[in-house]
Amino acid sequence: ESSFAISQPVLYINGSKDCLSLPSFTLAGMNKLCPDLTAKDFDTSHWVPMEAPGPVNSALLEWVEANV
Repeated sequence: ESSFAISQPVLYINGSKDCLSLPSFTLAGMNKLCPDLTAKDFDTSHWVPMEAPGPVNSALLEWVEANV
């Protein structure tokens, strides 16, 4: 399993109302494989960037400035 780990910083953006990508299921595996994981939840469904473009862009910019 560790051979599949991602050592680079990873940003995971999720919509809290998304019925296709449940954070409790998705994050459990991601935390194991992405030790430098940042998870951001937004009050949206599956189409997070389309439903919250301003907050998503702000989160992306903040994460890039801190990690790249």
